[in-house]
Formats: sequence, structure tokens, C-alpha cells
Amino acid sequence: MKVGMSSYAFRWAVGTRDFTPPTPLTAFKLLEKAAALGAEVVQICENVPLEGLPEDTLNDLARHAVELGLVLEVGTRGSRPEHLRHYLGIAERLGAHLLRVVLTDAGWEPSFDEMVDVFR
Repeated sequence: MKVGMSSYAFRWAVGTRDFTPPTPLTAFKLLEKAAALGAEVVQICENVPLEGLPEDTLNDLARHAVELGLVLEVGTRGSRPEHLRHYLGIAERLGAHLLRVVLTDAGWEPSFDEMVDVFR
């Protein structure tokens, strides 16, 4: 078993929909803080935006995790097929073997059958 933490552990340092700290915690600083606290795994969730990062930045983030001895996981909200494909690509680029998905999203709450179809 490995000790891990989620980006939600730093909710107020990262910021929320209703609160932005003066200097929001970046994904890179999140990894450094997690490593300093003894974490071995870090799940970067939807509160730390990965979606718009360039591929080079994602590559640098993956390299930084390796340098710190961290295993990465990725989390996202929403299960529309195009969104999941995009996040699977992000997870792959980061070397993450786990993609945590909150199925519902603002404006879309799929039925059980729709969820089954998405994951087929």
C-alpha cells in the first residue's frame, strides 16, 4: 500500500469556484508539497486544471513527479465521451495508470444506461 493525497487536500491553496488565493498553488508546487509531506501517490483532480496545459508542460509535470519519486493519478468531472478521451490522453501523457471520474457534470446527469454506453 502507498500513501497518497489528492489535490483536494490543498483546496484553499489551489482555489475554488468562489475563492481564488492571491497565488494559486500550481500542479508543480502541489507535487513538491505532497513529496515534502511524505506522499508516494498524488491524484491531480479537476480543481487543478490540466485540460488546457500544453503537451510540453504535461511532459515536464510527469518528469517532475518521477524526480520526486511520485506516482501520479488523474481525476476529472464529466463523462461525455470526448471529455473522457481527452482526459485519457492527459493521464497517458502523465504516466497515470488511474483516471478517477465523477460521472455527472454541470448540465449533464446521465442515466445509468447512458453511463454504461459511455464506458463500453
